[in-house]
This record gives sequence, C-alpha cells and structure tokens, in this order.
Amino acid sequence: MTELDRTDSAPRRAASKVRLLLASDVSRMASMPDLFRSLKRALLTCLPLLGSALAGALLGLGHFGVAAVLMVATSLREARARLVARPAPPTSAAGLLFGATADLYAEFLAFTGLAFFFRASALLFTLTLAALIGSLMVSYGSAKAEARHVPVPVGAMRRPTRVACVAAGAGLTPLAAILAQRLGGPPWAAEAPLVLAVVVIAVTANVSAVRRLRVIARAPTPTLVPRDARAPEVPDASVARANAGQRAA
Repeated sequence: MTELDRTDSAPRRAASKVRLLLASDVSRMASMPDLFRSLKRALLTCLPLLGSALAGALLGLGHFGVAAVLMVATSLREARARLVARPAPPTSAAGLLFGATADLYAEFLAFTGLAFFFRASALLFTLTLAALIGSLMVSYGSAKAEARHVPVPVGAMRRPTRVACVAAGAGLTPLAAILAQRLGGPPWAAEAPLVLAVVVIAVTANVSAVRRLRVIARAPTPTLVPRDARAPEVPDASVARANAGQRAA
C-alpha cells in the first residue's frame, strides 16, 4: 500500500466511525419514547401507593374527611393508571409483580392507620386486624386461582369494594361526630360509620376468603402437557399427496 493509499483510507475510516456514532445516537433517540412510556407507567403505579400511605397516616391521626377524599382520588388515579397501561405492550412479569405488591402495601398501610387509631380499644383493634387479614386472604385467593390456572371464584369484598367501604365510613365519620355533638349522642356514635365499615369488611372478607379457597381447592387443576409429550400433528391430506408424488417421482 502506497503512502497515497494510506492517506486516502484514513478519512474513510474516520467517516465510517462518525457514521457509526450517528447511527447509535439515532437508535438511542428512537428508544427514548419507549423509556418515557415505561417511566410514566411506573410513576402512575407509584402515585397510588404514596397516596395510600398518606391516607393511612391521616386515618391513624383521625383526619377522616381528608383521608376519605385522598382514598377516592387515589382509587381514581389507580384506575386511570390501569387504563393507560392497558393499550400499551404486554407488561413484563416484573411490572405485574410490582403492581400487585403495590396494591397489597396500599391496603396494608390503610388498615395499619385504622389499627393505630383504634389502639385504645382491644375489640376495635382486633376487628381491624381481622379486616386486614380477610382483605389479604381475598387477594391471596385470587392469586392462588391464577397460579393454578383455574377461574377466579366470584366473591364479595374485592379490593375496589373494600376501598369504597373504608372511604365511605371515613367520609361519614365527621358528619356523625357533628350530629352526635349537637344531638347529645353517646361518644361511640361519632365513630359509628367507620366502625361499621371495619366490621362489615372483617366479617364479609373472611367469609368470602374461606369460600374462595374452598372453591379453588375443589376445582380440578388443568394438566399442562409438555411440548415434547404432545401428539404429533397429522399432516393435511393435500400435503400428504404432494409428499407421496415426490417420493414416486
């Protein structure tokens, strides 16, 4: 190779490196919208969890009206997040696991706030723990049914119903406190709506969880046939005739 050829090849190599760098930058810029969409879905999933944590703290401190409004807003945000994520490409297993875990943590934080508020009464504290256990067992029953590949049993006190029940009880508690104060009612009447909501969830959720698990235990588990053990596909008649003609030829 002459000196002239070396001189000509150096700019070519530099130009090829520049083209490679530009191509990589273009590919990274093309993947930015997917990154932004993933970050948006993650943010929409985290916001309900943060709202539920704040609502649980407000319930524990006795600010029931603000907690009820925040629970309703969090539920609407969660529903919007699911609608946004629905037309997106299929979510990964990690994303599904994160969403389910966030739902469980959100519910746990809300009932923890109620348990903290009712800590002075052994009966109400126990009922709150029973409501929490029943709620988690209902969610566990649904997850167990999906893991066993059986239809999820229909039952009461699913998560939207539980959130609506707690939010209604918390929202009506300030009104009940005002009426009890003006009408001279007993002290327990001020917290009657919230106590009623906890009792309804504690009884209904546990009964629903037991029924769910009983149905799942009795449901036949579908047998998953391995791919290697499946029967060989029978070729179509036209394909068989064509193969026979080729062999005869």
